[in-house]
Amino acid sequence: MKFRVSIFLLLVFFCSACSKSSLTSNPVSSAARSYNGTASVGDFLSITLDPSSSTLSYKNISNGDSGTVPYTINSDGTYTLNDPAGNLIAAYEVPNYALLVQAAKSGPGHDAPALITAVQKGNISLSTWAGKDFNYMQFRTAAGGLETGSATMDAQGGVTISSYWPHGAQGQLANPFNQGGFDASLFQPDSSGSFMRLADNNSTCDYIFGTPNGIFAVDTPNGAILGLKKATSKNFDPAAAGTYKAIFYGKNDATTGQGNVETETPAWGKQHL
Repeated sequence: MKFRVSIFLLLVFFCSACSKSSLTSNPVSSAARSYNGTASVGDFLSITLDPSSSTLSYKNISNGDSGTVPYTINSDGTYTLNDPAGNLIAAYEVPNYALLVQAAKSGPGHDAPALITAVQKGNISLSTWAGKDFNYMQFRTAAGGLETGSATMDAQGGVTISSYWPHGAQGQLANPFNQGGFDASLFQPDSSGSFMRLADNNSTCDYIFGTPNGIFAVDTPNGAILGLKKATSKNFDPAAAGTYKAIFYGKNDATTGQGNVETETPAWGKQHL
């Protein structure tokens, strides 16, 4: 069955009204900055950006790739990455908060275009997210790609999920709405303290990471889950007004084929909002 999918992994990480934006409250320094990230095709990466040497070092924990890439800063604040391996192409950073990177050779085949969404690396545990409510979006490489919903973790690590999955409206079930949950106490902390693992059914694992200030993320072999702490109100916050820069990833007119894997070539882009 052919269906139209437009997946926009669009995270806006910079506001020109810097004095008003919580995203830019951390001062910029020349010290190296470390991030954990998830690729839209399902790779978990550790990334360090070092302004003193103008290099970005990465290790793809999922497929074993690694490298150190020189970069230059463009007039619009984005980074051009000069990767000799031809993998990492461009990036945008809010220092000490988050980093977006365009990659050309991700995934198990070391050949898939992807957008890497990375957040500041730091110590986390289940208590980091316990008792908090999140809105999230999941970006798969199969099964309709996109899902959006809300999740709550209680003090014991029980997670309750309510979601909308457009692809679920097709087929015999014809039900795009899901209710479910899982036990987060099954997460196994890594020795670094900056992420956790959850074994799945295919001899692989999911990587759980995030930040104490309200980001919850999961890297899976089938894509990425990105969650943000719910706001206290649905009303627009005037402090968020401003001009934003973003990098997006999209896949249009995707078709689910053999193995429920989507065809069509992803595309990247940059946008001022």
